[in-house]
Amino acid sequence: MSWTQSLGGCTVEANMGFGSFFRFIEEAVKYRNPDQHAVDSLGESGELHRASYRRIVLISAGFGLAGVLFGVGVWIHAMFFAAPVANRSSDQKVLLFAPVLAAVWGLLLGAAIGCATAPTEFLKGPMGQKWMSLVGTKSVPAARVVCWIVAAVAGGFPIFLGVLALNRQ
Repeated sequence: MSWTQSLGGCTVEANMGFGSFFRFIEEAVKYRNPDQHAVDSLGESGELHRASYRRIVLISAGFGLAGVLFGVGVWIHAMFFAAPVANRSSDQKVLLFAPVLAAVWGLLLGAAIGCATAPTEFLKGPMGQKWMSLVGTKSVPAARVVCWIVAAVAGGFPIFLGVLALNRQ
């Protein structure tokens, strides 16, 4: 699916096929549960590492749920309270995917915050390496910087859209 959307003088182009979306979901599901072999190899500290791992997953899931609710709210507002917007076919295509796209945004934001606040020992351990590879660095301080930047950008995105929407009216 491909579409172009103009918001307050800015043009946003998106090109995401259903195959790409499902591959993203398939990869994300792999992060749901920690590797039991890694937990066992850590001995007594394995349960602490498992708790850190689950904390990142829960934070990400919570933000993903918040994203879905945000997307549904955008859809409801646009369809029932902003009739001129909902009547344009290009906007209707974008609105159909608002909850899904907002969920992906929330998952990303949550994972970034979870990784940025994870204990250093966890990120250096075998279970944390999975998250470090997602961030794309082997350095814990660099990973924290990357995660906080991602969180700032992802967290600022809905504010940016809100300002654009207010300027449009």
